[in-house]
Amino acid sequence: MRSVADWLTYRREVAPGQQQFLGSLRSGVEGLRKQIAAKGFGIVSATATVNTADVKPTDVWVNISEKELAEEIEHLETVLGGLDGQLSLTNATTAI
Repeated sequence: MRSVADWLTYRREVAPGQQQFLGSLRSGVEGLRKQIAAKGFGIVSATATVNTADVKPTDVWVNISEKELAEEIEHLETVLGGLDGQLSLTNATTAI
C-alpha cells in the first residue's frame, strides 16, 4: 500500500526505467538468438536441464532465466495496469 502521490511518482520516475531495462534484456537475448542462429551455432539457456553429451563447444550459454524475465515483465505490466485503473477510479470519484 502506498499513497496516491507515491504511486504517481513510481509510475512517472521508476517504472519507465524498469520497463526500459527489462525490454533491453529481452531484445538483447532475442538479438543474440538471431545472430547465433544465423551463424549456425546453438544457444543454451543456463537454467535449462541439459544433457552435457548434447552440448557442442560452439554453443552459446545464456545465463538469464528467460521464463523469469517474461514473468517479471508481465508482473510490471500488471502492476502498472492495476495502478492506472485505481488512479482512474480515484479521479472519477473525487469531488473537486
